[in-house]
Amino acid sequence: MRVLLNVSKEKLAMFSRAAAPTEFAPLAEGAAGDAAVALRGTGFAADLDTAVGLGVPVVVVAGMPDGEGEACARAALEYGVPGECVLLLRNGKVVDLAGNAVAPAARGGRAVGVRAVVAAAAAAVERGLLPEPVVWEMPSPMESAPPGGVTADPVGPEPGLDDPYPAADAREAAEKPADGETPRREEPAPAAAPKVDAAVKPGIPSLEGELALKDFLTAAHRVVAVFRAVEEADSATVAAGLAEACGAVHLEVAPEPRAFRRYGESLEEAVNSGRYAFCNGGNVQTARRDPDLLVVEVDPNVPERSSLDDVYGRADKVAHVVGHDFNGVEKSKRNVRLWLENGWRLDALIVDRVPDASHVVEIFKGTFGTEVGLICGVEGKESFDLLVEKLVEEEN
Repeated sequence: MRVLLNVSKEKLAMFSRAAAPTEFAPLAEGAAGDAAVALRGTGFAADLDTAVGLGVPVVVVAGMPDGEGEACARAALEYGVPGECVLLLRNGKVVDLAGNAVAPAARGGRAVGVRAVVAAAAAAVERGLLPEPVVWEMPSPMESAPPGGVTADPVGPEPGLDDPYPAADAREAAEKPADGETPRREEPAPAAAPKVDAAVKPGIPSLEGELALKDFLTAAHRVVAVFRAVEEADSATVAAGLAEACGAVHLEVAPEPRAFRRYGESLEEAVNSGRYAFCNGGNVQTARRDPDLLVVEVDPNVPERSSLDDVYGRADKVAHVVGHDFNGVEKSKRNVRLWLENGWRLDALIVDRVPDASHVVEIFKGTFGTEVGLICGVEGKESFDLLVEKLVEEEN
């Protein structure tokens, strides 16, 4: 394998000796089995452009996850370089954009060594990870349809919109007890709500235990809402893990059921387990009418936009699950900013499938650390202990 790199002849020779049998060669014509490298620095933009034009896998050495490193990674993704091929320094390791370790860092954790570059290049060649620029991309659902039906506006809420959740506020005011009165919780009506018409919603069976969404939310003692911030974010894993950790029911509010396979072979089996419920904007399909704890996973693409209001208005805590690769991070940052600028509550940002020590978590902390109380990653069952403490056990 050859690694093509724009450095002096002396350095190419030195790198070749250190990485033998891998050969380091000038950043020129590429051939099958080669990989090109663009290094952070003054010539980065030109080197990246040249590397992408060679028709071989490209590795980008972005270095530290600071402003310049983020700019290098962003440019790489715009050229279509996969996140697995973008290298950063983090906690004494060289990692890719998802936080996966590539190799130990050199010089006491302060440098990206030849072995890390060769390892990334070899993996890219083996897997055929060629740059692929995107010509069109679906808009994120959080951009196109925020709760309340308010059009996303990067400079704030729509003119004349004093409160994005008047219905929720009105309900809270109506439920607030008078002075001297003991607060009480509304109980759902004993009669079953009308069933969802299977002809209108194909592929979703009509189950006996259906209940209006508002009634189901009201029946719960505590509700944690988990919104998926971008399409790439794995909200199902986060919601299911949190529900398991605190013994809650996992309610999926989405156009079609997807998370049910964690609880059964079919939607009906999952619902009958008592640990999962589903709502596509109509009624809730559930085997439990009065859950004590409810973790609501929300897909903003749900057809009935009023259901987003219902969940947000009832939630004791609100969290966003954000993307962990660089493209997902950028879109997540934009969508979270829109959410906050519209004045909506946000108690936690959860980065899926990365450890809490990941550089991706640090990026979100650096951007939203003064505005969002909890920002963390989740990887493994023990990761959910903090979420249970902050979102389930902690009072508002």
